[in-house]
Amino acid sequence: MIYKHRTLSKELLLYQFVNTRATLSQSDSQYHWTLEKGYEGEQLFDLLLQQLQGEFIILNDLLFAFNNTFFQIDSLLLAPEKIHLFDVKNFENDYIIDNDNNWYSILQNDRRKESKNPIHQLNRCETLLKQQLQKLGFKSPITSKLVFINPNFYLYQAPPNYPIVFPTQLNRFINQLNSQLTTAKLKDRDFKLAQQLLQNHKEDSPFKNSPDYSYDGLKKGIYCKSCRSFDVFTNPKTIVCSKCGFREKIETAVLRNVDEFTLMFPDIKVTTTAISEWCGIIKSEITIRKVLNKNYKTIGKHRGTYYVDK
Repeated sequence: MIYKHRTLSKELLLYQFVNTRATLSQSDSQYHWTLEKGYEGEQLFDLLLQQLQGEFIILNDLLFAFNNTFFQIDSLLLAPEKIHLFDVKNFENDYIIDNDNNWYSILQNDRRKESKNPIHQLNRCETLLKQQLQKLGFKSPITSKLVFINPNFYLYQAPPNYPIVFPTQLNRFINQLNSQLTTAKLKDRDFKLAQQLLQNHKEDSPFKNSPDYSYDGLKKGIYCKSCRSFDVFTNPKTIVCSKCGFREKIETAVLRNVDEFTLMFPDIKVTTTAISEWCGIIKSEITIRKVLNKNYKTIGKHRGTYYVDK
């Protein structure tokens, strides 16, 4: 049972939006690629967890604040009598651990680049989660695993007692987890814990990055939801992509672009004129106004009218 599904973070959405409407700087492009790759790995892990049977609760993409410290959990599986914490990594290529437990990525010509030790991050996360649970009145044991999802990843000199699931071990790990989940039932306290964790989840991280962009530097218009091409045209009720043929209702497309506009420019009021300029291809402000009136709360009158969420 999935209590909290995985969704694109606002940070990744912002990078996607800017990347579609402008050219990212080299550093922003690299960071965007890292976010995309991480999300892709988490989705692959979600597919593996779909093979599980028995009784369990899954909470994805959790962000907690404890003692003025933020910590993130990729996936949390609440099982009878135990909590499984997963930190998913989509690393690829070769890595090595030295005698001092330092991690390095192996580059061409056997050159090495020092990398953050993900075990430290996993241990920190487990410690903070235990403290969070104690504060909430729960003392369930926690089993933490660092999951490497990419088949092109290899780690040299990994101690056998490390809490790691390697790509070649994934299917066996899921089978072992399945055998544990089919032998016990969830209790009311497990569901209460899930609810309290959701209540303590923070929607926005104060440490998220933002690409460099400006309103004038962004391409205006509605792009295809499927292939992100701006080569679209309008029918009376739909927007059609000339490149891939994808069709989208005009109302849905306008609402999608309002969401994009408000994420990129939270300090600019949503007005008929602003959204009409942003969407570009829809020439009739009457059409824009009808969509906004239907889906948002109207503030003010006449030229001072703007819209907020209902």
